[in-house]
Amino acid sequence: MVFRSMEKNSPGANHTLVMGPWSHGGWSRAGGDALGSVSFNAKTALFFRENIEFAFFDYYLKDKHDPKLPKAYLFETGTNQWRKWDQWPPKEAVVHTLHLRANGKLSFENGPTDGFDEYISDPNKPVPYIGYIAQGMTVDRGRHRSLPHTPQPSQIHRHRFRFHRQAD
Repeated sequence: MVFRSMEKNSPGANHTLVMGPWSHGGWSRAGGDALGSVSFNAKTALFFRENIEFAFFDYYLKDKHDPKLPKAYLFETGTNQWRKWDQWPPKEAVVHTLHLRANGKLSFENGPTDGFDEYISDPNKPVPYIGYIAQGMTVDRGRHRSLPHTPQPSQIHRHRFRFHRQAD
């Protein structure tokens, strides 16, 4: 959405979308070959710094050769390789709609959706989440680490989602 808005509101400017498998700022540290316990078998951050970021700054700050960056440069997890596209979204992309279902389910099928689901957000029984990205919030040998936190009663929330079938 942001990229599309930039393209629309500044025509003629050279925009390149780059996505890698990092937490915020992770491209600037270490090799980027893992995120928590997930290994990418590739030094993604090092690749970004050497082949994308450095080339960008050389061109725009030092008037060196045009790096001819594509419209989009993304690291594809699973295949563990960088991919380039001349347009974004790629022309071969297919839009799929996911529909919410009861009991935490998603479906590509549009069907009955009456019902609800809920979960309790209780800091005494935390999902590894805080309101910001913090260093060290990774999976460590299969155990989630989180910051020490003493919950206040106002921090315990019940979230409820209601699903209604749309009339045809």
